[in-house]
Amino acid sequence: MRFIKRTLENLLKSSPADKYILVTGMGECGKSTCTLSVYEKYGIISLHNIKALTLLSNNPKEFFIKYSAPLIIDNMEEGLSILDHLEKRIPLIFISDSDAASIKSILLDNLTVYNLHGFSIYELANMGHMQKPYLPAEKLPGIISKKSLNYTYQLIWRGFSPEAAILDNNEQWDNVINGIVEKLIKNNIMGRINFGSKLIFLNFLKELILYMGRELNISELAEKLNMAPNTIKSWVSILENINFIYLLQPYSMDNNRRYIKTPKLYVEDTGIAAWLLSLDTPEKLEQSDMNGKFFENFVVMEIVKSYHHNGKECRLYHYRDNLKVKIDLLIEDDNYLYPVIISSTQNPVKEMAEPFQKALIHKQKGYGNIICLVDKTKKLDNDVSAVSIWEI
Repeated sequence: MRFIKRTLENLLKSSPADKYILVTGMGECGKSTCTLSVYEKYGIISLHNIKALTLLSNNPKEFFIKYSAPLIIDNMEEGLSILDHLEKRIPLIFISDSDAASIKSILLDNLTVYNLHGFSIYELANMGHMQKPYLPAEKLPGIISKKSLNYTYQLIWRGFSPEAAILDNNEQWDNVINGIVEKLIKNNIMGRINFGSKLIFLNFLKELILYMGRELNISELAEKLNMAPNTIKSWVSILENINFIYLLQPYSMDNNRRYIKTPKLYVEDTGIAAWLLSLDTPEKLEQSDMNGKFFENFVVMEIVKSYHHNGKECRLYHYRDNLKVKIDLLIEDDNYLYPVIISSTQNPVKEMAEPFQKALIHKQKGYGNIICLVDKTKKLDNDVSAVSIWEI
């Protein structure tokens, strides 16, 4: 398996020496590998090691004698109690699949937080160091060479976890994704969710993923699964906490009833989503009635990566109001909101951008993009261009 340099590595190298570091993200996204590639001289201990976790819980001082700094503590979510026993600043890096908010609330200004996701399209092209946070514009960088439609859907199908994204052949995919899902359930979900039968939980995940790119209707999902809405809400919250799903918050202005205020659901890894839906070849995904939603999920997560992998806050919203005006993304930057429509079309038209003029927003409207599968940038209006996903 070839080594792929991550965009985040440059930030880790220049991280402030007087602060602890937290690297967070979904399990199996490459956090330990990325961190160790920068901090090669650090020791590393996983709190999935029962003896290490027991020692940490019973005798924190003895723990730091046995595992001396500089140290990377992996699976930090298992040992949050350690944070109350940090008597002095020592070189520590925490890696966690979840509970980032808990760690931040305790360490406050003494912590630098980095969010890592699966590989980005820039990283897969060995150009991770060139990726910048995406903002719509008339002319985008276009650094990566345009890929074919078949390649695009194969990439979406494989997913972006390091283990699956660079497989030698597609025949290995089912076993690899199955292994990733098994690890996630064992390490991140069991103990947080009392789901009884694994089949019940996998069925829940399958039904949840059918909301990909849609507003998440908790009551409807609960009725489908014959489960209590509060249980569904709790399970969804846990999946968000462990970075398995991404909930895109709705745009609204306070006390204005015009806006629909339900988040849209996206999945951290499209390969896992395809596996759960039994789309066992790239062709089946491309031909399925969800191919557009998979493409939308792919684009949204690439934009999220472009911010998080550069250490930037990601202020994204979706827009829908009671006049049926819909915009897939609004990207907030300073005093502007930049509108984005996402479509798997290869033939974008000017009418697709009409919601940009109809939306009621409280900031200036920035340049708009239609992100799609067009061959090359196509200007649709004075302030709107259609662009390829490979140009962003």
